[in-house]
Amino acid sequence: DDRGLYLRVTPKGAKTWIFRTKRGGAWRVVTIGKYPRVTLAAARLAAEELRQDAVPEHMTFSRLMDKWYADRVEPKYKTPESQIVYCTYAKQKLGNTAVLSLKTPQLVSALQEYAKTAPVAANRCLSVWKLALDYAVELGLRDSNPLARTSIRSVGGGEFERDRVLSDSEIAQLWHADFRHAGVLRFILLTGCRIGEVRNGYFDSDEWCIDAEHSKNKR
Repeated sequence: DDRGLYLRVTPKGAKTWIFRTKRGGAWRVVTIGKYPRVTLAAARLAAEELRQDAVPEHMTFSRLMDKWYADRVEPKYKTPESQIVYCTYAKQKLGNTAVLSLKTPQLVSALQEYAKTAPVAANRCLSVWKLALDYAVELGLRDSNPLARTSIRSVGGGEFERDRVLSDSEIAQLWHADFRHAGVLRFILLTGCRIGEVRNGYFDSDEWCIDAEHSKNKR
């Protein structure tokens, strides 16, 4: 079949749908199911899924980021939406590039472009892309991670902890400021909450409540 779908027939007449593709001179075979329990239509749908998601030649960077997010981020991260910005940037810059074709220079170039305006965010983006490409290696979509040896020194540069606090006059400026997120920042200043705790909290009478699952200290 033109989707990489084959029907294997044994000498005794048993029929099994399989998906075959060639990589590096070797055939890769995945068993779909036995006929007639699995119909031709169902087998074609399964083969199309395998062709799109499991065959290196057809997996784009955009599809990889979606799959990594759905499989590894959304089920486990407390605030998975924080990773979306880096997945979106991957799609914008290199989304249509085949995962198998991604090269270190083009990935680093895209990250360095990001770092021109947001160096710390570019470093976070590097970490996210590394994890996604590690996942591609686990799935057999690549033999190695092209960002494995890339460090933040080549992207946004080193980062240092800050010990600076707002002065009294700066607190006053913040308190009277009028911009989109001023109210959120004033709330954080008053409560000492983290941004994720603000996002997932709720009012109970006159108290701001944060469930243990959304609190960093689990209380």
